[in-house]
Amino acid sequence: MQEILLLIALFLSGLFTAWIIGANSASPSFGPITSAGVIGIFKSSLIVGLAAFTGATLQGGAVAETMGNQLVTGVQFTTPLATIILATASILILGGIIFKYPMPTAFTLFGSTIGVGLAAGGTLQTTQALYILTFWLIIPFIAIAISYPVAWYMNNNKMKDKKQLINNLLLFLATYTAFTAGANQSGLVVGPMLNAIEINTTILLMFSGIGMMIGAWTGSPRIIQAVSREYSLLTYKNATAALLSASLIAHTGTFLGIPVSFNEIIIFSIIGSGLIGGAEKISKQKITKTIIIWILAIITSTIITYLITTTLT
Repeated sequence: MQEILLLIALFLSGLFTAWIIGANSASPSFGPITSAGVIGIFKSSLIVGLAAFTGATLQGGAVAETMGNQLVTGVQFTTPLATIILATASILILGGIIFKYPMPTAFTLFGSTIGVGLAAGGTLQTTQALYILTFWLIIPFIAIAISYPVAWYMNNNKMKDKKQLINNLLLFLATYTAFTAGANQSGLVVGPMLNAIEINTTILLMFSGIGMMIGAWTGSPRIIQAVSREYSLLTYKNATAALLSASLIAHTGTFLGIPVSFNEIIIFSIIGSGLIGGAEKISKQKITKTIIIWILAIITSTIITYLITTTLT
């Protein structure tokens, strides 16, 4: 009976985490679409859900393997341990949303996995951890290096008669970004579950994808509407450059098995595309504050899950 209850708790934790990801991580890419009036918010939510589910099912395995077997070794994430990782991370992320203290999904689950793994007697694979951290550190530079020249080219060439083409490109890039969000972020949910349950990985990825799809359909309209207001300051050309950069970086991370923060990718892609209007428009104070919050997300989730695991086990 206890094992059944633990399995139910694990699946509910995984479903809740996937729901949060679907509502918050996969949907921001459609901000420019609604802002530009290409399609409406509810159609955007429908596409986000389907794209995230497809991405999770087809390409979520690499990140799941990294989080489940390569980040911390010498310990098997049993059902209770996997539940602690997912439940604690999802509560921290939800708390961050409520109190407006953003806890990026990738950073929070990265820290939670390390905290639980170390408390359970595992060994942190520093090479793998540094590999992931290094990728995160170079994301701002890559994002700006891609989005700035693309935005410059689009703004310095006569493209008024190609607005419909650009709108179609925006729709494709937004869908592609939501697809990569599903592929990348589903691995964060499935990773801790890999060794806790004897179920085919594809089925677990589909389960995660369903949770993300439900999250997108029920929670993303509000997020898309809020993000579209922020994107209203961007021209459709700059938005195209930002989404191109974001989707390429995210898919590269997914291909390499590296979990990524879409918060980080999109922010710096927007910064890069906005630099053509002058660096003085960029709020250095806001960027510094955001980076500090990201670092604290990793530290906080690691410490809290370590303490919870040590106390319960």
